[in-house]
Amino acid sequence: MISSRLLVVSLPLLAVAALATAPLPASAQETTGNPPQKPRHRVFEPGETKLPPFLKVDGMYSFDGNDEDLVKVLELSPETGWVHVQTHGGESWINVANLTTITPVSKELADRTELKGKADFILDTLQTIQQAINDYASKNNLAPDAPYTWKDVRKFIRPETTAYNSGGSDVTGRPFLFGTKVADGVKVSPDTIKELSPVIPDPEAYWGKFKP
Repeated sequence: MISSRLLVVSLPLLAVAALATAPLPASAQETTGNPPQKPRHRVFEPGETKLPPFLKVDGMYSFDGNDEDLVKVLELSPETGWVHVQTHGGESWINVANLTTITPVSKELADRTELKGKADFILDTLQTIQQAINDYASKNNLAPDAPYTWKDVRKFIRPETTAYNSGGSDVTGRPFLFGTKVADGVKVSPDTIKELSPVIPDPEAYWGKFKP
């Protein structure tokens, strides 16, 4: 789970090469938008497959061959063809008529994708917080050695963002490392770096100035 943006990760395709890909009928009319609380009824032509039989709640899938943004199924509505899914960008309802293929993915690929999504999300949050530190210092004409706190800089983050509501911690629950002065900026926890290391082969390059 996941920021306001979708995760992007390039992973080996070998993990999914042997998995079945289920084509969906091209004859289905395209349906867009989110359904109401009870997904709206949709008329299917005779013989159409509404939902592939392998589509299961809590399963991870690649929609339309997009292995860089996997989805987790939260709820199925077989009678209408709607699927409630979760991506790292949030939750949404999708109608299978909008898709060309649905491909199950291996647990290994799903786990790696989730880890990379966390890393990208944390990096985005760090960038937001660092910008808030800069804005706080600029607004108050502070010297580089001026002290600051999370409470100070939080006022310079938009309330609707995940960073604002983070409590000063990353998505793993570990607190960000705030320096004693504005010049120190903010850093990611070493334990978080270690946890995400399987999908971040070069921590120095990935975390940059946010690495302690």
